[in-house]
Amino acid sequence: MLQTLEDFGLETVFLIDKVQKNIVIDKDQLKFLRKLGVIEGKLPNIYISAAVATIVDGKEQYIKNKGFDDNYYKDLIIDYIKKFGKASKYDIRKLIIDKLPDVLNPEQKENKIRNILYAMSKTGDIDRDSDNQRASNWILTKKHQLSK
Repeated sequence: MLQTLEDFGLETVFLIDKVQKNIVIDKDQLKFLRKLGVIEGKLPNIYISAAVATIVDGKEQYIKNKGFDDNYYKDLIIDYIKKFGKASKYDIRKLIIDKLPDVLNPEQKENKIRNILYAMSKTGDIDRDSDNQRASNWILTKKHQLSK
């Protein structure tokens, strides 16, 4: 399908195919594809752009690769805690792990969850219910308890 576009030569089509198949490309190839606007993401987690995904019928995979805005995950966590009063890190992990971008490996997904929780605690959305990090749960701060 990509070959039908006059702007793409055969070499470009092969490079895009490599990206789709998660085959490593070198930095010059990466710069070339970025300049064309056919890829997104950061190394090593690059993926085809929305425009290319539309052409190759890969729109669903594009969304899975790109993931959602962090506010989406934060809203899920807040809704969970509003409904159930508290959430352990395990609860939160189960809630959002399968919604994180497919291009992230398991370690990166765990880091993403940790970063989201850290950001939420720094903005005053959530807090721990004890000083013991291993045994504590996340709870809503007064800021959100008022909006129950």
